Amino acid sequence: MNSRSNKAGFSLIELLVVMAILGVMAVAGAMALGGSSKSLQGAAAAASSFFGLARTEAILRGSPVRLIIDTTYDSAKPDNYRRRMTIVGTTNGGASWDQQLARWTTLPGTAFFNSDMSRPHGKVAIPGLAGAGSGSSFDYYEFNPNGQASGSAQFVISSGAVNGGTFQERDAAARYGFFIHKMGKQTFFADSGSIPTP
Repeated sequence: MNSRSNKAGFSLIELLVVMAILGVMAVAGAMALGGSSKSLQGAAAAASSFFGLARTEAILRGSPVRLIIDTTYDSAKPDNYRRRMTIVGTTNGGASWDQQLARWTTLPGTAFFNSDMSRPHGKVAIPGLAGAGSGSSFDYYEFNPNGQASGSAQFVISSGAVNGGTFQERDAAARYGFFIHKMGKQTFFADSGSIPTP
């Protein structure tokens, strides 16, 4: 009698997701130990890895996903404002985006998402999203099932602080970030006074 045993193992999808998460954590941890400039570079690199994870999720799931950034100030959780992000999917053709696909990730050090200088794909409210307030809204970047972005966009990080719900940038000449091109490729930049256009 020839019998095959079913051995539990990891799928290629699971391995890719774990590798992407480990990459995000390693870059964020290493760069957060450096100075302000290195911390911002590290935050940009960590965010870039998270964008890569979102793109990979879209391809592997065969459905669009969005990387969202918390852009609603909540006095009970001020550290979330412009600093944390996650990846969400949809199960009903885009009518709602409440399927959380990754844990919340916070930018390291004193790095903040600069929503004034960034160009996301849009803004969305997601009622009922785990870990978000009922009135929370998010800037989002979307990837379709073939890994393409839903248009060119840019993600900008600045050093700063939040005072009474208002973000105060520390050094406008020290912004870091990257462009997200339509095909999903990213191009980094270090700003010296003005954000270049793709």
